[in-house]
Amino acid sequence: MKKHVFAWLFLAAGVVLLSLGSCTESSPLGAELVDQDKYQVEFQDTVTIEASTVDEGIIRTYSPDQTLQLTTYMFGNLGDPIFGSIDASFYSQFRYSTAGAPSFQDDGITLDSLVLMLEYDSSAFYGNVESLWNIEVYELSETMDPDATYNSDQAFATVPSPIGGAYNFMPNYTDSIEIIRGGDTTTFIPHLRIRLDDVVGQRLLDIDSVDYADINLFLDQFKGINVRTTSPSEGLLAFSLNTSTTRMALYYSVNDTTKRSYTFDITGGSAKSAKFEHQ
Repeated sequence: MKKHVFAWLFLAAGVVLLSLGSCTESSPLGAELVDQDKYQVEFQDTVTIEASTVDEGIIRTYSPDQTLQLTTYMFGNLGDPIFGSIDASFYSQFRYSTAGAPSFQDDGITLDSLVLMLEYDSSAFYGNVESLWNIEVYELSETMDPDATYNSDQAFATVPSPIGGAYNFMPNYTDSIEIIRGGDTTTFIPHLRIRLDDVVGQRLLDIDSVDYADINLFLDQFKGINVRTTSPSEGLLAFSLNTSTTRMALYYSVNDTTKRSYTFDITGGSAKSAKFEHQ
């Protein structure tokens, strides 16, 4: 009798162990039925965005406070199929170089050329700038006030005909430029060079030293420039105006032998303004 009881106890213990083992180990029993009953879930969501343009009005593009002045001036006439057309141009005065007011009253001085130099700001380029561009420079006939504040819709009157231009050029904003003159070589960072009309250059040579001695008298003689495009563009260029490279360089000779130059700079005290037209 004791042997039978022991056997039954042994058998019961074995059943318990098998039951515990089956709770901790996975079994393929019926797995194919579970796989067949898995949900095949798909999502499709459609979102409709309704948008419209908002006119933010005009923005300030020049302030007598030099800390509020722009560092980059956009240029071009870009037609975007979504955002519309964008026409960007700019105006600026020039002032004496750090060398002080010039004097060109010596005998034997002759004009060689007058060149506008505009430093590229390639970090602000937009769109396809590696295409052909047209740019024209006009002389201002209206005086800009360096003590005033100007906005993006401000326009200034200019003379009817351009005093210089560059046509069908591709911006080279990666290579430096070497200028060799009178045996001396000067290297500049990438910039655009536009030769201006000799009539303007000769007029700058002919300004009396008295007028050069007073910046306001000089600005009456030469009020500044307007730089604008003449054709649609595939992007927008950008120029840095208040730099040591951007300038108007007047090249002249003394007695046809000595080569000299004088630069008119755009400084923090020069009135300058960007103009934007959006359609």
